[in-house]
Amino acid sequence: MTRSIILLRGLTRGTHHWGAFPDQLKAAFGQKKIIPIDLAGNGDRYKEASPVSIKLALEDIRNEVRKLNLEGPVTILALSLGGMITLQWLNDYPDEIDKAIIINSSHAG
Repeated sequence: MTRSIILLRGLTRGTHHWGAFPDQLKAAFGQKKIIPIDLAGNGDRYKEASPVSIKLALEDIRNEVRKLNLEGPVTILALSLGGMITLQWLNDYPDEIDKAIIINSSHAG
């Protein structure tokens, strides 16, 4: 059973752009952890260098998720660039993701 839902935004958007949505998800799925994560160079991580490729962005996000010591595969809800990163994640590390919801994104393949 997935215990965590990771929220990934798009280019130049920080976790604060989710507004009240994480709280609404928590109310709907109370037993799950709702975790918005900023991409390097955005939001609370604005002083960090932004990755220059989807693969580098993926490794950056995976490092952030590893720091959280989450149990089992996660669900990811992603928008735009976050969706592109999630698609790469599904391709490279499918066992780490239980479900993915990708909104308003592109796919190179």
